[in-house]
Amino acid sequence: MATSQVAVNRIINAREEGRAIPEGWGVDEQGRTTTDPGQVFAAVPLGGYKGYGLAVLVEILSGVLPDAGVRHGVGRMYDELGRKQDVGSFHLALDPDRFAGRDRFAQVLTGMLGELKAIPPAEGFDEVLVPGEPEARAQERRDREGIPLSAVLVEALATLSGEVGVPVP
Repeated sequence: MATSQVAVNRIINAREEGRAIPEGWGVDEQGRTTTDPGQVFAAVPLGGYKGYGLAVLVEILSGVLPDAGVRHGVGRMYDELGRKQDVGSFHLALDPDRFAGRDRFAQVLTGMLGELKAIPPAEGFDEVLVPGEPEARAQERRDREGIPLSAVLVEALATLSGEVGVPVP
């Protein structure tokens, strides 16, 4: 999970497509917010100072604990393809039977999600979504309609296909 306002690839896509990004997605090297994706030095943590605290916790659990790269020691997935990434991970497995029990967990979770879905949506929105719901809907849509590709990406893939001699389907 990205602990920034948005996943970094959204900033990279905007840079490649020549689009500005919304205020609050990234900061420049001086820590000033920028809407120019080419000037983004770091993505803004989600949730202000509390999100910053959560991001540090995630970094400790997924970087420091497994002795993987931390902070700028992690390779940049999109910009440094030849460099070892040194990405760590943290996995937590919980057994509901060790707590309230699997059936009770499912019952309370179903009720909680129902309550969240019943909240009146904010102005300009049709419904309240729960975590994972936008991604599940996107997956269903892409299974039906295919994966949307920007013109920039289509052009890059066409160039690459010519370089490696693999025809574009």
